[in-house]
Amino acid sequence: MKGQCPKCNGLFNAKPEWIGQQARCPHCQEMITVQPIQASQPNAPAELKVPILDSTPSDEQIPKVTAEQIPKVTAEQIPKVTFEQIPKVTTEQIPKVTAEQTQKAKDFDPELPPSIKMLNEMAASPSSKLLLVALKAGGYLCALPPVLALFRALFHFNFGNIISFISTTIGFASSALILFSLEKILKAIMAAHDEDQQN
Repeated sequence: MKGQCPKCNGLFNAKPEWIGQQARCPHCQEMITVQPIQASQPNAPAELKVPILDSTPSDEQIPKVTAEQIPKVTAEQIPKVTFEQIPKVTTEQIPKVTAEQTQKAKDFDPELPPSIKMLNEMAASPSSKLLLVALKAGGYLCALPPVLALFRALFHFNFGNIISFISTTIGFASSALILFSLEKILKAIMAAHDEDQQN
């Protein structure tokens, strides 16, 4: 079968199964769509030896869409939703909670970690207030060793006393922080326990 390049009009030999596919012209080296010619030409056609790359259409074959061809949507074409079209929910449609369901929610007792259970038991015990005082007193007493170490470093100023003061302050400050934190936690649990008892 003979084909002709639409760009340079050069002739070439092609196989029938190549019709409609993309190939490179052996004359101008341009990518073309292989099409047969009806009448033979006097010039001997060149052999199309370059393999077909793909069947992707060229830019000329892809239809172009202009801005005028795109349909325009106006504000009048957009449907409007009014308040009357929004479904209303009445109080009868809201599910009611019965007294039995409320009691079940109150009786619900989730499994608590052992540490929380221990704090709850401590908050319910009569000695909880005494424990609060002990935690607060322990936090304040933690300030005594750093103060003594400070006086020792001031009256006997040397490197060892300074290091001792710093390490003592850090250690007892951490202990005081832990004691005050436990006091706040226990106080919050006691307040929650008293509120539950009132309800």
